Amino acid sequence: MAQWWSFRWQMVVIATVFMVFLTIPGRSQPQTNVLIQACSTVNATNTQIFFSNLNETFRDVRRKLSNNNTYFATSNLTRNSEPVYVMAQCRKYMSTSDCLGCFDYAASSIRTCATFNGARTVLDGCFLRYESNSFFDQTTLPGNQGLCGNRTSSRQSAFERAVNGILSNLSIATPKINGFYAAATAPVNGTSNTTTAYAIAQCAESVTPDGCRSCMQVAFNNIRSCATDVTDGRSVDSGCFMRYSATAFFRNNQTTDIAPFLLEGETSTSLC
Repeated sequence: MAQWWSFRWQMVVIATVFMVFLTIPGRSQPQTNVLIQACSTVNATNTQIFFSNLNETFRDVRRKLSNNNTYFATSNLTRNSEPVYVMAQCRKYMSTSDCLGCFDYAASSIRTCATFNGARTVLDGCFLRYESNSFFDQTTLPGNQGLCGNRTSSRQSAFERAVNGILSNLSIATPKINGFYAAATAPVNGTSNTTTAYAIAQCAESVTPDGCRSCMQVAFNNIRSCATDVTDGRSVDSGCFMRYSATAFFRNNQTTDIAPFLLEGETSTSLC
């Protein structure tokens, strides 16, 4: 399954990333910006049955996400020899209604791939993936990459230092936090006017801490080069996501205290 991600992903990125970062800032529901969308190159054996099973698993995932403070859901169904496995995840700074709105957008978008036995779409606010085989423990696959924006800063070197620090800390802390999610900010110093860098990191909740750690390392290496030139970037992979920006995309009261998790050996089973 990894082979077709590597090829089809890169073909789609050329079209979608250009659109995403030229979108007018502040438009409504920015969490529905499509970053990546790719379809398998293998057709389902029986497309009618597969599509029916896919619809049922989508409904099950949506029902689970409709519960307050639920940001991750999986579902699988095997009926008439057409198995379907589905995973969806929202960023934890989102409200339940925004999470559902992002999922609905992703589900509508990904249905263009429904005759194939696998597909994935990654948006700013959520991701959705389905396959004919279980993939819930996957973390990093060929096709992982950083997606850089096109906005620059007059203090890019200071901004780069701040972003590198915060992303490095997130890559260390996130695998140790229950729920594999963290959001943090960092001051951008260098002049009398101090600005702020915003960043999040997230792994699929079905992976192991070691799997999350490996995925975070790849994501950090992919995204850090963006900060050299631009003030916003994303890193996408099968089992994790990273994002930074000079513009706030979550509220100040939604940050995570990651300091305790930067100590060697620190873990948590209670913090979400």
